[in-house]
Amino acid sequence: MKKIVWMLFSLVLLTLSQATWAATVVKADFEAGWPINDGGKFKFSGNFVAEDLNDDGILSFGEFSVFNAKSDHYSYSLSDLFDTGDIIINTQKWLANGISWVGAKELAYITWHPAGDVPQSINLNILQNPGEVRFTSFNVSAVPLPPAALLFAPALLGFMGLRRKAKQAV
Repeated sequence: MKKIVWMLFSLVLLTLSQATWAATVVKADFEAGWPINDGGKFKFSGNFVAEDLNDDGILSFGEFSVFNAKSDHYSYSLSDLFDTGDIIINTQKWLANGISWVGAKELAYITWHPAGDVPQSINLNILQNPGEVRFTSFNVSAVPLPPAALLFAPALLGFMGLRRKAKQAV
């Protein structure tokens, strides 16, 4: 009877561990600019932290908790942004956000509005020149903590049970 109860308890914990309430967290550093078009005079470097809350494999603007970008003249944080576009986690591909770049056809990735200035962006046009937008690091959390903790608990209890049995056998 005890074995059946333990098996059911383990099955419940395994089922709970597969729940999607523990989202994937991504931390990344990136570089962007126009090295071919302007010889590398205007470039950004930055980082972000985002959490795939709806578990769709895409990071969208509302899922960023930290965003920083800076150039020689400007720096931006999450509060300065209109949008960040979307990022496909598996392929690390940055998708345009649908906002046109200062009236041009190209669509933007990152769009911000400096105080009293015309909206600025890093636009889709820069993808035509390889290497102008790249991730220098892209770290995805492999196993979120809550499911790992749920799976660790029955294993720990099992080891304690084996130890108790060994002591009783002696």
